[in-house]
Amino acid sequence: MAKIKDINHIPGILKNIKKINNTIIAVGIIGDGESEIATYAAANEFGTRKAGRNRKVVIPERSWLRSTFDDKTKTNDALKHTDDVFNPKFNAKVAVNRVGAVMVGHVQEKIASNIPPKNAQVTINKKKSSKTLVDKGTMRQAISFEVKK
Repeated sequence: MAKIKDINHIPGILKNIKKINNTIIAVGIIGDGESEIATYAAANEFGTRKAGRNRKVVIPERSWLRSTFDDKTKTNDALKHTDDVFNPKFNAKVAVNRVGAVMVGHVQEKIASNIPPKNAQVTINKKKSSKTLVDKGTMRQAISFEVKK
């Protein structure tokens, strides 16, 4: 007669869940919120009527961060990296870093996607491009993530 051996992985799974529970993965312009790039990024994310030297330039809202997180296909794509929580060899640090890296990529794609509305003609003339949110790529390259417990 064959013996059946039952291996209970539930304690390990609960331990893995506990490792990632309450973990915050911040994605965007990480660091000092007063930096020039953070100010530029916020002005474009939310729009402003007080930009430029004379505070008279209007920048329309072009949500590059909120809209990425609102897209459930993007967040689900990133969160699938936590599915391994059911694997006894689960590595919480690797999983949350993968989630952060995937979301950085999605945010960068969104920035490069030419978010409407179109640039004003004066902006197009200055940049020599009609692509919104992208001039030299500084903001896109500044997107990163940080894991917090």
